Amino acid sequence: MIVGYAAVVLANPKGIQPATSSRSKIFYESLTQWDGDWYVTAAEKGYGQEGINPQTGESTQPFFPLLPALIKAGSLVGLNPRVAGLTAVNFAFIVGLFFCHRLFALKAGVRQATAACWITGAGPFSVVFSMIYPESLMLAATAAAFYFFEKRRPFAVALCAAIASLARPNGAVTAAVLSGCAIAVTVSSARPAREILRWTPVAVFPAAVLGSWMFLLWRWTGDPFAFVSAKRAWAEVTVESIVEGQSAEVSPGTLSHVALAIAAFVLIVYAWRNLPLSWKALWFAYVIPALFFGLAGTGRYSWSIFPVFAAAGWASLRRRVAVSLTYAVAVSATLVTTGIFMSRLVP
Repeated sequence: MIVGYAAVVLANPKGIQPATSSRSKIFYESLTQWDGDWYVTAAEKGYGQEGINPQTGESTQPFFPLLPALIKAGSLVGLNPRVAGLTAVNFAFIVGLFFCHRLFALKAGVRQATAACWITGAGPFSVVFSMIYPESLMLAATAAAFYFFEKRRPFAVALCAAIASLARPNGAVTAAVLSGCAIAVTVSSARPAREILRWTPVAVFPAAVLGSWMFLLWRWTGDPFAFVSAKRAWAEVTVESIVEGQSAEVSPGTLSHVALAIAAFVLIVYAWRNLPLSWKALWFAYVIPALFFGLAGTGRYSWSIFPVFAAAGWASLRRRVAVSLTYAVAVSATLVTTGIFMSRLVP
């Protein structure tokens, strides 16, 4: 956030004359642009025809309903929609940090948990946790779901997994991974029949919630998978389009996303033995779809889900690695945040 404001102060990223627009306004707009515009539009116009841009065909349909619902709720109590969105995501980030610390402390101790949470707040794409993006909602929901799983509270797990399923299209992988964990617990239990009944909501409730959302999309658009099909209106660069030669020159912004995703992958591999299998499965299941739906986003996905911060926390316990990691995170976060606030990098 501080880096972003410094970029606004030291540069004029949008060519707006200082006499007509304050730097604070530019800073505020930077926090609410990009996908934030679409989430606000979804809250105001919904997911039908009014949410479609007639000139480009782009629409609100790929943007899942949890954040728009929170924006709408804030609007109903008198908040500006963008202020409501910023309030929701920043509160969710605080909740996410709380559950990340509790979860990491359970697995590796307070020292590693504290280091991991510092990196969570200062990671390469951590600025998006304070933008109108659902990343902070996903961080809070996934960390809480896995924390409650460790505490063996299936109904809390089911609720958090359902929240993740409504935050992003790939949020459903949270329920899928935790369902696998629940199966493992059931198989190893002395009373499997009882455990099946206890853990069934972890799979059923998120699936019912996601199914209800798809039903509403079908009622409004005629397509229950509109959140997938509507993505065709965006000229996304994907692995498939590159292999088939359908993409033009890959932009520096897209290359930045890919480079940071590779860095996160290296970090996951480095801490491989320390990370639980379910955490690794969550990270891969969450990030891999971006390869097929849009490479401009892989960096953000890779650095907004809790396993990568846990990996960084473990790596930071080694002094030599900690120094290199600190410099790498600081430099990448500065470059990414400056690029976003100067409108040169799409988050």
